[in-house]
Amino acid sequence: MAKNAGAADAAVCWTVHPLRQERLSKSLLLVAIVGGVSYSVALSFGQAGYGLLSLCILVFSLAHYFFPARYKIDPLGISRTLLARELTRPWSDFRRVDARGNGLFLSPFSKPTRLDSFRGIFLPFHKNGEQVVYYVQQYVDLRAD
Repeated sequence: MAKNAGAADAAVCWTVHPLRQERLSKSLLLVAIVGGVSYSVALSFGQAGYGLLSLCILVFSLAHYFFPARYKIDPLGISRTLLARELTRPWSDFRRVDARGNGLFLSPFSKPTRLDSFRGIFLPFHKNGEQVVYYVQQYVDLRAD
């Protein structure tokens, strides 16, 4: 993991909002499933409050899909903002990058491990894949998956 002196100094920022960016049928199906499950919970328990609680739990557990996430990569590291909660990680945290079809997965482990999904961060592309790959390559070794 080596910092290149020639790495871009400007930050790369983008927003990903799968609810709007995915196919309309996929988004509508997910909304229908979440609504149907919540309605079923309300009916089975006989209280609308349980249905509302299950709706809140499902929506917030799927927050990465329902709400826009803002990503920023700069010489200091990566930051992701989702629902007014910001996650910032310096480049020194990452030892491996796996290229995926729709983004990059950055991991603090040099080899794949079961903890990857808990400790790593996924950078989804949105019309800026080449720019993100180039920028990340400046700070972390990139390996194809």
